[in-house]
Amino acid sequence: MSGSPTRFAPAAAILATEGLSYALVLPHLPVVVGESASWWAVGVLLAGYSVCQYLALGPISRAARRFGVPIVTSACLLGTSVGMVMTAVSTNYWILLGGRVIDGLSAGTVVLVTAAHLRMLSTGKWTKALGRLAAVRGASILTGIIVASAVGLRVSDPRTALQTTAWVGAVLPLIAIVFAARLGGARLGGAVDPQRMGPRTRRRMFRHIGAQSAQSALLVIAPALALVLATQTVSFLAPAAAIVGLGLGQLVLAPRTDQWEHWRTLGAFGLLIASFTALAAPLVGIAMFGVVVGASAPTAQSRLLQSRINEGSDDLEANALAGKSAIVGQIIGPITSFGALSISPTAAVVTVGALGGTALVRTRDH
Repeated sequence: MSGSPTRFAPAAAILATEGLSYALVLPHLPVVVGESASWWAVGVLLAGYSVCQYLALGPISRAARRFGVPIVTSACLLGTSVGMVMTAVSTNYWILLGGRVIDGLSAGTVVLVTAAHLRMLSTGKWTKALGRLAAVRGASILTGIIVASAVGLRVSDPRTALQTTAWVGAVLPLIAIVFAARLGGARLGGAVDPQRMGPRTRRRMFRHIGAQSAQSALLVIAPALALVLATQTVSFLAPAAAIVGLGLGQLVLAPRTDQWEHWRTLGAFGLLIASFTALAAPLVGIAMFGVVVGASAPTAQSRLLQSRINEGSDDLEANALAGKSAIVGQIIGPITSFGALSISPTAAVVTVGALGGTALVRTRDH
């Protein structure tokens, strides 16, 4: 029973607690830092996490290959906790930046947990598994943002609100360490040296980047787009609409895309319809975007992993490549979507649709 709940539960528990910890400080950090520093400094603080995460994936994968996934996953979770403690004890900019750097350097948890879980499954079940894991993490991030926002409404001082949620965020990774020992398999990897990345893998990597760009763009631009097109109340609901749509795509559609021959064509039409709907009914359009992109992302990731492993890569190296590609997408998506929104709402929805379309474009895969 390779897909049994007992094997899914540890991976889901780790990603849920890690995602919740990550999200608990997000609403408060820009407010606290923006009180005493420039918006440029806020950007550096938030981008520093992703940059460090990108740089650390390779070394973390090599360490997991040597010492085992459970041990290194536990170390990553401990590092996340340390980063959160630094955020909780001081709101000095440089200490906050140090906390984000440590948190980013420790953020290999998703890659390691994903690699360990996929090792237990046949490749035909990877898309479904990736969709389920992404949906769990997305739901936990949404929960974290809601909880943090509620704390912010109850506590008048943003600094106190940040420190309160950061202490909770510091405890959660320590709880997740309990599940790390249940990931199974002391070590992953051991494959032959991988070949140079071939044309098929490169195409699949660009599709994965496109899907992650669209997903990231949709999440960050949803409230701003809804505010421009509708009301402030609608803007508060927009992130939830995006995550609900993504969850439906990840859980319901993604497992069927590998067998659905016309998925790319239908997905492209879905993006086109979502673009028009987002301009007239933002919440519906944002949710529709989420469904299509949510189905595309696990499919693109699964195909990239399979292609890289077929070239001789091991599980960890392949997942590190997918992780780095995702980070690139998470950088491209917000920059391009907000740049387009500065021109017009139409430009913004077209940009999100175009990013998602790169994951669906039909090319020769041989």
